[in-house]
Amino acid sequence: MLKGGIIGFGAVGQNLTNVIRQYFDDVDIVAVCNRSAAKLDIAREQFGIMQLTHDPEELCSWDVDFVMVLSSNYAHRQHVEIAARHGKHIFCEKPIATSIEDADAMIRAVEKAGVVNSVNYSLRFIPAYIKLRELYRSGMLGDLLSISCLRLRGYGLYASGVRHRAVVNPQESGGWVVHHACHAIDFIYWTAGEYETVYARTESTAPEGPELVWGIGKLKEGGTGIVTDSVCAAREHYATIIGTKATAIMHGEGQTQIVVTKETSEHDARVQETYEVEDYKYNQESLAHFFECIREGKQSRSTIRDARHSLAVACCMMESAATGRPVDIPPVQA
Repeated sequence: MLKGGIIGFGAVGQNLTNVIRQYFDDVDIVAVCNRSAAKLDIAREQFGIMQLTHDPEELCSWDVDFVMVLSSNYAHRQHVEIAARHGKHIFCEKPIATSIEDADAMIRAVEKAGVVNSVNYSLRFIPAYIKLRELYRSGMLGDLLSISCLRLRGYGLYASGVRHRAVVNPQESGGWVVHHACHAIDFIYWTAGEYETVYARTESTAPEGPELVWGIGKLKEGGTGIVTDSVCAAREHYATIIGTKATAIMHGEGQTQIVVTKETSEHDARVQETYEVEDYKYNQESLAHFFECIREGKQSRSTIRDARHSLAVACCMMESAATGRPVDIPPVQA
């Protein structure tokens, strides 16, 4: 039996506990740390968890095999460093931190400790995005010209009276670009490689920070990466890869399709292939990967070091939007 502890028992922590108990007979959450007493009451009364604390050091001193860092984004560095110091394997929610400096410190901590560390970038485990990546990586689309990912959250703008916590509390979240656009950024990076330079613009109805970002960047391996992300009331997922041989388009949510249109020498000719795919979030798949890594003593394919690039791109997009200039992505300092 693998025993885990959670630091940060909000909606994500409660949801992942339910997922673990539903899908994994040999894993359980036995300890919870949270700064709010109310969340500890929920852990006790609704989940039957009796090892409870406000102190992350205390949780990491208990008999747990892994720690899930699901706290506010700004606190991830501190909690990952504590867990690593205690030799616990670490599952960290995205984004890994709110600054590149913190990310580099986290890389040093987990690699010094030699613990398994995995980041919950859920698009890497959704069949639609996996299939789109496979189509590109197979060479079927040819050389990359452009890859784009649009994600509209479907929550609502500040001006409408709907106030997303990540927008109104950027000190904790890092702001909407760092908090949520990192999903689209990570998909592009995972699929087509690292960004070299980015340029971005943001808009917002909120005084605290952006609610909408457009980011465009040069990719090191060639081609252009484009991100559009917003907290607005519309909900949509849309991704496109334009290659020299074909274009692949995926949109919608739920049971959807990827349509591949091949280039031909005849004007207006259309040669298409259609793939039925699912665009659902599969938290059990990312968790299964993490638990497998622990049992087999291997490192995750979605480490904190790997996730550092997506955070760096998001931070550089914010800098670009503020300065109006393109920004180069800095290398890892770890």
